Amino acid sequence: MGATDHEIVLDTSVLVKWYAGGDEPHRGEALVLLDRFVGGKLEIHCPELVLYEMGNVLGKRAYDPEGAFRSFLDLPLKIHRPGPGMLLRALAIMASKGGSFYDTIFGALSEDLGIPLVTADRQQARHSSGKSILLEAFAGRG
Repeated sequence: MGATDHEIVLDTSVLVKWYAGGDEPHRGEALVLLDRFVGGKLEIHCPELVLYEMGNVLGKRAYDPEGAFRSFLDLPLKIHRPGPGMLLRALAIMASKGGSFYDTIFGALSEDLGIPLVTADRQQARHSSGKSILLEAFAGRG
């Protein structure tokens, strides 16, 4: 892994793959990141929004929504509450690159921390800062 590959911002499109069935596209690559994370080789940062997005997705799609969400909440993710600077940066990214304010908050956190955003969503990658990396490309680095 490269110098900054031990810390990443991870978006919801990757996190949900940890709880999805085997037919989820790029689930194997997501599980590689999970293994690195659990093994202490990767630190994962997320904006606070991820709590609400994961609760929404798991509440709708998980076999055992409460168990899955409790499992997610037990993960030692670094959760960041956005302040005014990050929120304004997300707004600027939205204005310049498109996408939703919800999605651009991940790119704003990536910029704030100076670490890459890893996503499984090609549209998210296009609407984020220049440090976004698609899951399949990042997982193959290890």
